[in-house]
Amino acid sequence: FTLFGSSTQNGIGAINLQTNSVVGFNPQFTAGVGVTVRDIEIVSTTLYVAGLFETSDGFTRSNIAAYDLTDYTTTTLMQFAPDLNSGAGGAGSIYALSSINTTTLLVSGNFTEDNEIAREGVAAYDLTDDSLLPWNPAFRTVTGQSTQVEYIRYHDGSIYTGGGFKVVGADVQNNFATFEVPLVSFSQAASSANELDEEGN
Repeated sequence: FTLFGSSTQNGIGAINLQTNSVVGFNPQFTAGVGVTVRDIEIVSTTLYVAGLFETSDGFTRSNIAAYDLTDYTTTTLMQFAPDLNSGAGGAGSIYALSSINTTTLLVSGNFTEDNEIAREGVAAYDLTDDSLLPWNPAFRTVTGQSTQVEYIRYHDGSIYTGGGFKVVGADVQNNFATFEVPLVSFSQAASSANELDEEGN
């Protein structure tokens, strides 16, 4: 959308529920084919936004951005800037976000890497320093091609994912897969790359 009430907004807006008025938070996204916001996640005083955009407030942000909500009447872009892409020079699509407590952000979409590090369909970030975590279960089609993960949600010790995949790692999973935290794996002998604890480590 481009209007939020009578205020011009670019795909996202905020409202004060006590006064029923639009507040000043108003990120300025740009994209070559039109801006879309697909999901948001609030972690403590930070808002994470995922969608289809190339920049936010003049800075490069490839379909994901973070904002400081300490003062929600202004727009304060943070440094968090993953480079999730398809491996062929194009930015990866990002569909969904979820957090584990206040320490880990889970991202799902249609991508194969972050800064040339393999991440097939999902990625996890340590929010204490914005670093990429090692978890990479690898969502693929039956022919072994990477495919999209359109849904990800953490709840009560488990991570739930859904999308166009048929295989996760070496396991057949038809469009839906669940991972337990701290043991995020389909097998008894989980590798370190497939493990996260409750703190996201």
